[in-house]
Amino acid sequence: MSAESELNQSAEIETKAPVGEWTVMGDAYNPEPEKREKDYDPDHEGLTKAADDLQKKRQQEDQEPIKREYKFIGCEHDGEPVPLN
Repeated sequence: MSAESELNQSAEIETKAPVGEWTVMGDAYNPEPEKREKDYDPDHEGLTKAADDLQKKRQQEDQEPIKREYKFIGCEHDGEPVPLN
């Protein structure tokens, strides 16, 4: 048997994967699937509507702004706030 005939034999034996519909396996720890809030159209009107809804949602939450500050790390002033310029 030659090398060429061995290569041709392996190509004939090759099996194909079964073709079928694929579905996502459920999460064992979270039995309820995630619910999407709302779907919007991908056109200009849909994107504008999505932005408006997001803005309304953010206004309803009414969060306080996060205080940003710098502190020294790893020196004799460790943990102290950095003085403003």
